Amino acid sequence: MFYNHLLLEVYCMNDKKCPNGFKRIRTECMKCEFCSYTECPAEIAVTDINGIASHWIALNGEEAHKKKKLKLWHKICIKKIDKAYKKYMKKK
Repeated sequence: MFYNHLLLEVYCMNDKKCPNGFKRIRTECMKCEFCSYTECPAEIAVTDINGIASHWIALNGEEAHKKKKLKLWHKICIKKIDKAYKKYMKKK
């Protein structure tokens, strides 16, 4: 078995009411015929207990495909995530 975390932008292709009665996209939507998604390159996000992103930030599409900018973005993100984790563990 193997796994990986994916960050996807998920949307409903049904212009009418959700056939399942949901008011927002949920993980259950992934099984629906109206569900579609796209990749989220160079994004970081914070998710709730259900894995739904509540806050996120990303490079725009053009910037995400520039190797030097992407490398710098990656380095900064890892540093900030590590710093936040250490701060949380101290307060825990």
